[in-house]
Amino acid sequence: MSTTRIGVAGITGKLGSLVARNLLSHPSAHVQGFCRDKSKLPDSIRSNPKVSTVEGDSSNLEAARSAVRGCSAVICCYLGSNDLMIDGQKVLIDACIAEKVPRYIPSDYTLDYRPLQPTDIPSKEPMFRIIEYLEGKPIKGVHILIGAFVQTWWTFLGIWHPKEYKLNFWGTGDEKWEFSTYNNAAQYIAEVALDSSASGFLKFRGDFISTKEIAKLLQNQYGDMPQMQSKGSLESLRAACDEARKGNSVSYQNLPLFYSYYIQTGKAYMGDDLDNDRYPNVKPESMEDFLKANDVRKMQVW
Repeated sequence: MSTTRIGVAGITGKLGSLVARNLLSHPSAHVQGFCRDKSKLPDSIRSNPKVSTVEGDSSNLEAARSAVRGCSAVICCYLGSNDLMIDGQKVLIDACIAEKVPRYIPSDYTLDYRPLQPTDIPSKEPMFRIIEYLEGKPIKGVHILIGAFVQTWWTFLGIWHPKEYKLNFWGTGDEKWEFSTYNNAAQYIAEVALDSSASGFLKFRGDFISTKEIAKLLQNQYGDMPQMQSKGSLESLRAACDEARKGNSVSYQNLPLFYSYYIQTGKAYMGDDLDNDRYPNVKPESMEDFLKANDVRKMQVW
């Protein structure tokens, strides 16, 4: 059996390690990891004979070249500052080109940002810059969109308050969210990396569901309907976003405003033209599936 070498940059992170696990479930896959400290890898991955790892900083071109050498595709799982997400990825792309890697999967894994302006959601600007950087380069960019991570909705967007058993949301509660779980996203990323014909933008979704529908799932799961409280209309949410932009005051703490606005208004929806069916062996995980497997009443919220 021939070996397919797939590079995973940022392999020690949450998503990177999940991607590696899913790649290793394929008999032909060999994972070449790139990270700053491989001791942070779980033993089950670090000791796997089908895994090799190169340590190095994201700015180190020679280390990056060593990590991607011989790969048929490289997956970026970086998550961090704009310096990392733009400059770090540029180094990785340059390394791929130098080593003649045919395909590069940028660290997107998010809502469909293409209809937006680069500054609409501040944390998405690097994605536009990487698209620009890939233009005209002798490497194919493969962009994977998955909506919002289910785990992010529960822990980061300021909606779920487990101690009060309350959902505190913007809008009416009827607005829809597009979701994927981390595990599902990792499954699709691995499949795309191993599919040499995959290129361009691919869209995957586990669920399309409203806050009110999520409340009903909570009731079904735990027996009680959560408290429901609206913070205001979507117009008020837009005003809050505009206020956060004043004086360049956008921060990690107010990013949930932008995510909530651009998803719930449908401006960043992926739509129904999805690529789930391209990989029928991956079962989409719904919000109901997630709730059955995870007790969100015990989740730590940020």
